[in-house]
Amino acid sequence: MFKNILTSQKGFGIVQVLTALLIASVSVAGLYISAQYASYKSIANYHYRVALLKGLEKFEQIKLKNTYNKASVNIEGIITGEFVMDDNEGDKIKGKIEYIRKETNKDIQLGNNIYYDKVTLKITWKDGPNSRLGELYNRKRELILREDYYYKSDIGTGQ
Repeated sequence: MFKNILTSQKGFGIVQVLTALLIASVSVAGLYISAQYASYKSIANYHYRVALLKGLEKFEQIKLKNTYNKASVNIEGIITGEFVMDDNEGDKIKGKIEYIRKETNKDIQLGNNIYYDKVTLKITWKDGPNSRLGELYNRKRELILREDYYYKSDIGTGQ
C-alpha cells in the first residue's frame, strides 16, 4: 500500500510549480517593462510636439514681422532661450531655442534676381531627470526646422 502511494504520479510536483511560477513572473515583468516603455514614448512624443509647435510659433513671428517686407527677411528681435515644455509634478522640463540663423542664397533656376533666405531654427531638450528607464532614455534631443522665404530683388545684391 505504501509502495503504491509513493509511486503515484497524480498531482503537481515542486518542479512543475516552480516552473509555472517562473513563467508567470517573467510574463508579468515583461508586461510591466512594456507599459513603462509605452509611457516613456508617450511623454517623449509629447515633448517633441511641444518643441515643434514652439518652432512653428517662431516662424509665425518671423512671417508676421516681415508681412510687408519685399526684401531680405529680418529676424532681429526674435527671442531665443529657454521655455517650459512640461511641468511634471513640480519638475519642470525645459527646452531651449539654441539659435535662429539666416542665410541668403540666389536661385538662378527661377530667375536672375530671385533670392531666398533660408532661416534655420534649432531646439534642444531632455525628456526629464526622472525617467524610470534610466539615462539611456534621457539623452539630449534636438529638432532643427528650416523655412525658405523667396523674394525678388531689382538691385541684384539680395538686399
